Formats: sequence, structure tokens, C-alpha cells
Amino acid sequence: MTKKDNRKPGKKPVQKHSPAKVPKAPKGPQMPKEWLYLAEDEITPAQIYGLFAEEKSWKAEYWEEAEVVEIELPEAGSVDMENLGGASEDEAMEAYMKDRSLHTAYAVTIRPDDFEEAKKVMEYISSHLGGYFCGDTDDFQPEIRAEG
Repeated sequence: MTKKDNRKPGKKPVQKHSPAKVPKAPKGPQMPKEWLYLAEDEITPAQIYGLFAEEKSWKAEYWEEAEVVEIELPEAGSVDMENLGGASEDEAMEAYMKDRSLHTAYAVTIRPDDFEEAKKVMEYISSHLGGYFCGDTDDFQPEIRAEG
């Protein structure tokens, strides 16, 4: 016995058990959401916040007790920086910092879609206070340093 085919002529059958495939727009390399700001010198949240007092391109907020600085990006999200203090519970990060004589560490969070705007903030901070940003990844990549 054969089943009667109720399809309209010229129509492809719809597969009921497979998800619809939506073509994705091509993207560049995926940037991490979590970053680190690392520096040899002791950099306080107040110093980071102070950079943005006169800077008109970005607006910053500082929560002193939490040691958090939030830099708002124009027409985008923000760059959130939280002071991690001196010691880290992450052995790989602790070794990385010791090998490079780094004394400052901040956890930095961005929206990956806002990376190009966030990168400008990262470069601005690095060019004025030193240090650099790196992905909070196994290999601490990619790195963002001051331009020049």
C-alpha cells in the first residue's frame, strides 16, 4: 500500500523534525565579552574615573565601595571595570601577572557587538594610565594596547 501524496504540485515537502536553517550574516572574529585590564603600576578606580571627568566622548560612573567604574559608550552599551584587588584565585592568572610584574587587575565586561567602540575606550585608558587589556581567555588573547 502506498500513501496518497497530498502535496501541491511544485512544492517541496517540509521536514517536520529538523530546525529551519536561517542564513547567518558573516561576522569577523568573535570578541570575548570578558576582558582583563592589567598594569605594572597600581591603578585605582578613581584614577580611571578621573580620566573621563573632562573627556566629552564618554560618560563614566564610579561606585567607590564596589570599586567599579562604568564607561558609557555613545549609542551602545558600556565598558564595566571591577577592581580585582591584589590576589587572584585563578592560578594561571596569578602566574601570568607574576611573570610580567603586574600589580593591577580589573575584570572588564563589554557587549561583543560593541567591541569597536569599547576598543577606543581601552586604547584611551592604556594611553593615559599604561597597562593593557586582554581577553579573559586561556591564552589571554587578544590584547589591546595604547595606539602608537
